[in-house]
Amino acid sequence: MRHSKMLFVRSLLAAALLTGSLARADVITDWNTIALNTVTGSGRYRAYEESRVMAMVNTAMSETINFNEGRGPSRLLVTPPRPIGTSSEAAAAATAHYILAQLHPEQKASLDAALKRSLALVADETKRESGRIMGMNLGMNLYAILSSEARSQPDSSDGR
Repeated sequence: MRHSKMLFVRSLLAAALLTGSLARADVITDWNTIALNTVTGSGRYRAYEESRVMAMVNTAMSETINFNEGRGPSRLLVTPPRPIGTSSEAAAAATAHYILAQLHPEQKASLDAALKRSLALVADETKRESGRIMGMNLGMNLYAILSSEARSQPDSSDGR
């Protein structure tokens, strides 16, 4: 079981890397690692629940980057008519941070430190701060959407 879980996580990480540019791949890789450590370190999830949380974080980062860059269409967000022009890296990190902090408030201090490190990599202060604010706000919206979708799915462990 452990081998199949690691294979799934590696496949998820590879897919995330292939969908973004090199700069975005760094922030996505970093936050996938942070998310994986947060989720597996908590000891409170079964494998399918871990993969659900990882999917929430990855979907949120992808949707945030697509929103910022004016790509569309989105199933979850209204797509702006043109790119916003803020830092996709800062926005994706802030979105991942928000979702993980909601799911793991007991780890907020370490997640805050990880966000601070991610934001420090964005040189342009204006793009960094606007990306952080946009990412946090999109994170709130995406968390509400994704967590309600997760709750509406039947629990596969109860035989349904």
